[in-house]
Amino acid sequence: MKKKWFTGLVSVLLIVVAGFMNCTTASNTGTKWDETFDIVIVGAGIAGPLATLGAYEANPNLKILLIEATGLFGGGAARATGIFNPNLINARNDMDLGRAYWRAYMTNTTGGGHTAATEVTAREYGSYEIPGFPNYPKWEEIIYEARVMYDYLIKPAAQGGVGASDPQYGGYDANGLVTYAPTGEGGGMLMRGIRTAIEAKSDSISLYLNCRGEALIMENGIVAGVRATHNGQSKNIRAKKVILATGGFSGSYEGIAANGATNPAIDDTMRYIKTQANTASDGTGIQMAVDAGGVRLANTLIIGAGIQFTSGMHQAVGRAAPGNPKAANAFYMVTFMGPQPQLTSENFIVVDRDGNRFCDEGVLGIQMRGANSPGSNRMISHNKPPYWLIVPADTAGTASADPQGVPADNPAPRPRGGQGVNAGYQLSAAEIVAALDVAVNLTGEFTNEAFKAGSVAALGTAIGASNLAATVTTYNTIVQAAWNGTANADAEANGGQGKANNLLTNKIISAPGGSYYAVKIYPQTMGSFGGVATNGKCQVLNAANEVIPNLYAVGENANRDLYSINPTYGTTQVGGSSFTHYATMGWIAGSHAAANLNQ
Repeated sequence: MKKKWFTGLVSVLLIVVAGFMNCTTASNTGTKWDETFDIVIVGAGIAGPLATLGAYEANPNLKILLIEATGLFGGGAARATGIFNPNLINARNDMDLGRAYWRAYMTNTTGGGHTAATEVTAREYGSYEIPGFPNYPKWEEIIYEARVMYDYLIKPAAQGGVGASDPQYGGYDANGLVTYAPTGEGGGMLMRGIRTAIEAKSDSISLYLNCRGEALIMENGIVAGVRATHNGQSKNIRAKKVILATGGFSGSYEGIAANGATNPAIDDTMRYIKTQANTASDGTGIQMAVDAGGVRLANTLIIGAGIQFTSGMHQAVGRAAPGNPKAANAFYMVTFMGPQPQLTSENFIVVDRDGNRFCDEGVLGIQMRGANSPGSNRMISHNKPPYWLIVPADTAGTASADPQGVPADNPAPRPRGGQGVNAGYQLSAAEIVAALDVAVNLTGEFTNEAFKAGSVAALGTAIGASNLAATVTTYNTIVQAAWNGTANADAEANGGQGKANNLLTNKIISAPGGSYYAVKIYPQTMGSFGGVATNGKCQVLNAANEVIPNLYAVGENANRDLYSINPTYGTTQVGGSSFTHYATMGWIAGSHAAANLNQ
C-alpha cells in the first residue's frame, strides 16, 4: 500500500514539474515571460546588428536576440550609399587629429564641412551651436571605437569577422575603404555579409524578423525586458540588457509630430511627406526609452532627401508594360531622377497645388531642412501640397543624346548621359512618353497619381491647379528672353517663386497634337536627428543625468547630440557619414552591455 501511495505521489510530482517546464515563467512581480535572453537588441538596421556582433565578441557564451519589426534585415542601411568615413576610421591612431577634425567640421564657415583640421577650442566655436550639442565625450568614444568596429567588419569571415572586404559583400574602393554601394544596390550587399556573420553564430544569437518591439517591461522601476509582437503574436521577452536601435522618427507623420519636427507653418506638407527610411522608423524606440525615464533631446530635425513619386510606382509601370523592358526605368528617370541634370530632361517644371512654381527645379536634391535649403525642403517650407512634375510629351526624352521629337522653336538640348537606373542605356522621347502613358492608366493605390491632357490649361483643370497655364506662359517667356539674350534666366526670380535655372533651357511646350503630363511628387525624408540623451557608452540617461539601468539607445534613437547648428549654414553632421558612427554606436553598446551584464 505504501509503495503504491509513493508511486502515485511521484507521478503527480512529475506531472506538476512537466507542467511548469512547458508554461511561461513568471517573475516575482507577476510578469509572465515567454522567452528569456541575456541581451535583446530592438532593430536590425546597421546599429542593431553591430550591437549584436559587439556583444557576441565581448562574450560569445551569452544568449542574444536581435529583433526587426519588418521582414527586411538592414532597414534603411540596406539602401544606403557611400563608404566608411576615413576620418573616423583613422582617428584612433591620433586622437588629437580626431578631435581637431570634428572641431574643424563644427566651426566651418564655408558651408562645405570637410575642411582641414584646425586648432580651435570649444570656447571659440561655442557660438555656432546649441549648448550641449554635440556630446563631446560620446563623440570621442565613437572616434576611438570606430577603428575597432571597422577592423572587425573587414576581418575575413573564416577568422570570425564579417569579411566586408570580400567583393560579394562590398569590397574596397580606390582609397582602400569598404564601400557599401559598389553596384548601385546600396548597403544591401554589406548587410547580407553582416547577416551571414550573425547566422553563423546561431548557437548564441537568434534573429526574429517581423518582430516589433512595442514597449519596455519594467520590474521595480528597472528595465527587465521587451514586449513584442512576433508574426502577430504578443510575447514578453526577458533580458538583462536591452539595446534600442529602431531608427528615428521620419518614417511616419505621427513620429515626426511626437518628436517636435513639425509646426503649423509646415504641417500640411509634413502630413504629405514620404520617407526613404524604414517605415518602422516611426519613433517607437524613442518613446520606449522616454517611457522608461529617458529624456527626449530637443531641437529635433528631419533630413530631406529630394523628391519621390508614390512608392513602388515605377515597378507598377514595369509590371503593366511587360512588352517594354525600359518602361520602369523610363518612368523612374523622368520623375524621381528628373531633377538631377546629369540624367534628365531639360524641360520640366515643378508646381504646387495652385500651379505656381516655388523653387529652382535643378537642385531638388539631398539637403537638410533650413531657410536656405532648396528641393524637398523648399516643398516643406512652401507648405502647399500636392506638388506636381509637369512634363511636355514631345520633349520628355531630351535626356537622351538623340533630341527626338523636340519642337522646332526649342533649341536642340545639350546631350545627356540619359541612363536609366542601373540600366546602361539611353532613353528616347518615345520610350519615356510610353512609360508616362502607362502611369496615367494605373489603378488602385496609383489612381490619380499621374494625368495627361492635350493642353496646359486642360492639364491644370485635371489636377486642380488653377494657375498652371499662367505659370507655364510666364516660364516660357523667361526662357525665350534668355534665348534672345535680353534676360538672364539664371538670375530671374519669377516673381519670387523660383528662378528659371540655366539647366532648364527648354520651353514647356509640345508639338502640335502633343500632350502634357503631370506626375504627383512628394518631399522625401531619409532620416532624423533626435532621440534620447545617452552617455559615451550609449546608456540612456534620465533627467538627473543618471544612467537608466540595463537600457541603451543607438543610431537615430540617440543621434541629436552628435549634430550642431551653424546660424548661417544650418545643421552640420559631425564626422561625415552617419553610417559609420551609427555602426560604431551599436558596437559600443553591445560590447559594454555584454561586459557588464550583471551590473
